This record gives sequence, C-alpha cells and structure tokens, in this order.
Amino acid sequence: MMNKNSKLEWRVAAYMALWTAIVTLIKWGATSHGMSNEAVVGFSAAGVICMVYAVILSFIEKHGDTPFLWIKRTPTNQHWAMPGLLGVFTNASSIAAIGIGCMAKNFIQLIGLYVLMSALMMLQRRFLNQTLENKAKRVSVGLILPTVVIAVVSIGSFYNNALVSLEKSIEETEEKQNLSGAVALTKENWQEYFTIETKEELEYNDDDELKKVKYVSVINLKEEYQDKVVYSEEKKSELFLNGYLHTEIMVYEITDAKNSEWETVRESLGMKQVGPSDSFSQYWWMDGADDFVKEHAFDSGSNGGKLYVEIPEEFEIKAVTGKIYFE
Repeated sequence: MMNKNSKLEWRVAAYMALWTAIVTLIKWGATSHGMSNEAVVGFSAAGVICMVYAVILSFIEKHGDTPFLWIKRTPTNQHWAMPGLLGVFTNASSIAAIGIGCMAKNFIQLIGLYVLMSALMMLQRRFLNQTLENKAKRVSVGLILPTVVIAVVSIGSFYNNALVSLEKSIEETEEKQNLSGAVALTKENWQEYFTIETKEELEYNDDDELKKVKYVSVINLKEEYQDKVVYSEEKKSELFLNGYLHTEIMVYEITDAKNSEWETVRESLGMKQVGPSDSFSQYWWMDGADDFVKEHAFDSGSNGGKLYVEIPEEFEIKAVTGKIYFE
C-alpha cells in the first residue's frame, strides 16, 4: 500500500488551474484592446514576484504543517481555519496562479508556466512530507532549490516579455522621432515613402464598349504614412522626380470593343519627337489633407482618323528633390 507521504497533492494543481483560468480571463478581458509596452513590463514584474513568493509560501505551509487553504488559528481551538475570502487568495496555489496569469503573454506560455509551477510545488510538498526530521535537507532542497529554479524561469520569462516589449517601445519612439518634422526626399530614400507605377487604362462608351486606350504613371504615398503626414498652408509635402523616359507613339486598332481587345498597328514616326523629349519629370504634391495620389497621363487620341497611344518604357530616375512633413 502506498504511503500517504509519497502521494502528490493534486489539489495544488487543481486549485492553481482554477485561479489561473480566472486571473487570465480577467487580465485578457481588461486588455482586450491590447497592452501598452509599459503594461507588459508591469504585469511581468508582478508575475515574477508572485511566482517566487508562491514557492516560498508553499514551503512555509508544508514546513509548518498547515492544512491546505487554512492559514489562521481560531481563538477557541488549536487547529487552523481559513479566514473567509482572504484565505482564498493567500494560499500558495492562488498566489502562483496570479503570477502565472500576470506573466503569461500567450497561451503557450500560460500552459508552460502552469505545468512547471504545479509540478514544482507538488514535488516540493511531497519532498517535505518525506523529510520531516532533516531540517537542513528540507531547507536546501525543499526551499532554496525550487526558489532558484522558479526565479530563473520567471526572470527569463520577464526578459522575453518585458524587455522585448521595451525594446519595441524604444524602436517605435525612435521611428516616431525620425518621422517628426520635415524629411528631405532624396534619390536614396524616396522609395521608402512612395511607389510609382505605369499602367494601361481603358476608357469605355455608354454601351460599355472600348473606345480609347491610354497609359498613366501614378505616384502614390504609401498607406502606412498616409495617417502620419500633415498638411497645412505652411507645410505642403511635394516630390519631384527627374530623369529619362523613352516613349513611342503607336497607331492602334480596337479589334473587339465588347471584350476590350486592341492591338498596335504601327509606330507613328511622324508624331514622335526625338532627343530632348526623352528628358522627363514627374511631380507629386499635396493639394489637400487626403491628396495622396498624383497621375501623369501620356498622350492618347486620334489623328487623321487613326487612333494613337503613347507607350512609355521604364522611367530612369536621375535626380529626386522634395520634402514631406510629418506630425
């Protein structure tokens, strides 16, 4: 028959699981819209304190042969009695649960910390039951060893949670500082803030039939910066791209207006300027608080009964100037 002193106190794990779930739900409910980096630091620090204290309190409870959940002597007798609701939260298992709930940043961390704490405290209490006469061994193995283990684990979790969040906060602050005021746009940095795209556009008549083909070049402020840029009469962001862009004016025919099909017929040499015409500049500027896109339309129309379209090649950017203002 198994000696009762060799049994694990499963009620420790059960009670810890109950309060871990409650504390976690309360915490996650209160922070459902996300936690600031400072809150992560605060919760993680509280978790370290509670988890280390729980292991020490568990030792005190078993070393003093305190019955589970009962922590106070009554004035009428010599046994221990739990003082109402206060006792629910002053038991080592509940303190450990508060620490786990505060520390855990995600579900995997929650389960890992719970398994470690419950196993460590059950083994600690079993060991103390088996070493009633050896005080030195009880203190060294029953108190110091589990305290060191949980201190290392909880401080490691604190580093993983709090300091990583703190580093993120510093990076966000530095990024915001870098975005404050005016940023000079150069050939090296303009693509960090803008995209440029050349695309084909088709125009249709009232019968939804293709009637015209043209090409446009579009400069667009990237979406992640649109809520950061500021607009005022004194602060008007602008971008100037200068370089070379070769284009060809082509005669085309609409081969199937219903299905938006067209094809080039020949190059219209008589309409194409050469030499300096390859120099090209494109501009972007803000005319209003929500003005993030600027288009440049290439030539398109009809001449002598023939349809023609100017088709651009790749824009070779040689120089960039401008300025963008952030809050």
